[in-house]
Amino acid sequence: MPAPPSLCDLFSLRQDVVFLDHGPFGACPQPVFAAYQRWQRELEEEPVEFLDRRFDALMADARRARFHPGMRLWNGSGNG
Repeated sequence: MPAPPSLCDLFSLRQDVVFLDHGPFGACPQPVFAAYQRWQRELEEEPVEFLDRRFDALMADARRARFHPGMRLWNGSGNG
């Protein structure tokens, strides 16, 4: 069984720089950034379809996922 990646491997940060704190800049893990880019490409390819026809349903799905009992996502309360 392969070893899990180290946390450093999940980020695109330069390996020759020691970051003590991401602070307010918040480096984004690569899988999250890749998902963001997929959504961005979808928006750019068909903005009317995305914003006018699908946006409300996509937001409703996101809100449901945000409050899914099995998920540990930030819920806006500060309680993680």
